[in-house]
Amino acid sequence: MSVRRGSLKAVLAIVACLFLAATMTAAKDPTSAAKYCSADVTKQKLQCHDTPEELNRSLELAGVDAGKADKGKEGFRLKSEASAQATSVIGTIYDNSGYGGGYLNIVGNPCWSGYTGFIDLTWTGWNDRLSSFIGGSGCRLYLHEHSNGTGAGYGWAASSSWVGTMNDRTSSISFSP
Repeated sequence: MSVRRGSLKAVLAIVACLFLAATMTAAKDPTSAAKYCSADVTKQKLQCHDTPEELNRSLELAGVDAGKADKGKEGFRLKSEASAQATSVIGTIYDNSGYGGGYLNIVGNPCWSGYTGFIDLTWTGWNDRLSSFIGGSGCRLYLHEHSNGTGAGYGWAASSSWVGTMNDRTSSISFSP
């Protein structure tokens, strides 16, 4: 009987360790549980939150006015629009078609200032995840199948509620006025 109890205790201890390890691994990945993220292409900085309100508050603290945006659909305006090179949301990509589900706000220099840019989605946790998008700050987006801007593509559009064959296949995005 004591051998069985000892074996049961050992099995329970192993299960507890595996659960703890999985929980700690998930905590290290900011996109594992959070659905609402922001990626700054100029600083290569990612932040994720569990609610859109938390993300908007974080963007506001960083100097981006998120108060009039609905899931990024209308784009974000700068609190201080004095500098054309100030950081703003240049695009929002969504998990689902029709601008639904979780989303990633891509932060960079506004396209209305003449900015053209690029983001490799592999460092954001949003690789092969996009189903719809909206450009912000005067940007049009072009979706690339591969992280280096090659492969199949879609876009040079200000928005798309469904990306067709590029659904869950986008690994990088180009931005242009």
